[in-house]
Amino acid sequence: MPIKVTQRLILGKTISITKNLRIELQSNPPNVEKMKLWIEKHQKADKKTAEEVVQSIQHITFDRFLFGLKMAVRKFNLYLHSLPEDKRNFVLLVDSRKDKSGPWVTKLAQQFLAYPPSIIINTEELEKFTPPSIDLSHIVLFDDASYSGNLLYKLQDTFYTSFLAKNTKCMNLQLHLIVPFTTERARERFREFPTLLYTQEIIPSFKIKGTFFKGETATYFDHKIPVDLSTIECIDNGKLITGEPSGVAFVEPMIPPYKS
Repeated sequence: MPIKVTQRLILGKTISITKNLRIELQSNPPNVEKMKLWIEKHQKADKKTAEEVVQSIQHITFDRFLFGLKMAVRKFNLYLHSLPEDKRNFVLLVDSRKDKSGPWVTKLAQQFLAYPPSIIINTEELEKFTPPSIDLSHIVLFDDASYSGNLLYKLQDTFYTSFLAKNTKCMNLQLHLIVPFTTERARERFREFPTLLYTQEIIPSFKIKGTFFKGETATYFDHKIPVDLSTIECIDNGKLITGEPSGVAFVEPMIPPYKS
């Protein structure tokens, strides 16, 4: 589908701003028959637990994700709308890691913003960021989901303990995180900071005992299968609950749209 792009010159850089962004992703639900085969690959004593694992897996379609993102952004819009006009200016902070979902999610979310950002910077530029003459009140970051909360916890910790301490001109900036899908654990950890969090759905934590899996959840999306302890390994590689390979993949391998 075509993507309409306009250009704005911000802080001496040309940054692409998407409007009416349309993306179509092929839905990638678990294959039920292969799930059954995966269960059968286990020893008899492990099959009941394997069945529980299968029942806990949550597949979130792109439409559901996009709706969640839209609703989370709407909550932020309502917050800004409640403020005087001269208190609505905000910095849009974008993850500088190009192979991660943050920049892609930010592009999707921009079409739902009721107010455009005054300035756009990436996370690498944050350390040396000095507000221009514009009266800025907020700094906003988008992400698709938070599982253990580690990444966004570290970002907030750095923002409050390092960045603000070194940048007194930014002391009045209110940090906002717009993350439509979060676990209860992540939400609880974020309460340590005065950040305003806008979210839509709770991702269930993975709590089935007797498995090799260390993932925080059993949830994955059409646009990505989270790894690095975010979601249980069998979704990505079909490993048995004991950790051995099964040779059965019940979710098709996919290339995230932000990497293709």
